[in-house]
Amino acid sequence: MSAPAADGTDLAGAVAAAAAALERALAAESAAALPAGALDDLLAALVRVHAWRRERVEEAPPRGLAARGVNPTELMVMASDLLKAGDLQVFELAMWQTYGGG
Repeated sequence: MSAPAADGTDLAGAVAAAAAALERALAAESAAALPAGALDDLLAALVRVHAWRRERVEEAPPRGLAARGVNPTELMVMASDLLKAGDLQVFELAMWQTYGGG
């Protein structure tokens, strides 16, 4: 196995391949066969990387998700589940955003 390139190209390829595999699972309606634990691990890593990039790279929030096929219902389901996973309430999110957190 080769070492990852300093510019992250190996990592970018792996992320693209994982995204493509998940899209194929959705298209084939076989997403239910994906192990929940593996998806939880992936989601946890994505959340941590996203937060790291927002804090250190000052990257803007994701944009263009609708152009990638994500609909508003899917976004709301995900947002709600993330709040539940963190044992957080919408009020706490609103307070955090009010005081410069988001």
